[in-house]
Amino acid sequence: MTSSDFRARAREQLDNNIFSEKWLMAIAATLIVSTLSGIAGSVVPYIGGLLVLGPLSCGLSSIFLKQARDGQPIDLGDLFKGFKSDFLEQFLLGLMIGIFTSLWSMLFVIPGII
Repeated sequence: MTSSDFRARAREQLDNNIFSEKWLMAIAATLIVSTLSGIAGSVVPYIGGLLVLGPLSCGLSSIFLKQARDGQPIDLGDLFKGFKSDFLEQFLLGLMIGIFTSLWSMLFVIPGII
């Protein structure tokens, strides 16, 4: 597919209304996830963020995938889907995200020091 095909498909999914309820709900969901992750990280440093990051990022991804694939409306209750099922897998997902982010960010820090 070309880029114009992707744009046409995106406009079709948005019903040619960029500022519709879908965008507002997506922004609200993203703000909720970032706020809860920040609060959990500040209340219990490191561990709180790890406990919350994996399940919330999984819930956010599932919301966006459902909307993109099937056009289903965004339900903010699905954000907490990761806490309901397979919490250990979601926790490990958040742990791996944190480890890889910190390791890859060292590629910027170490050459800067040298």
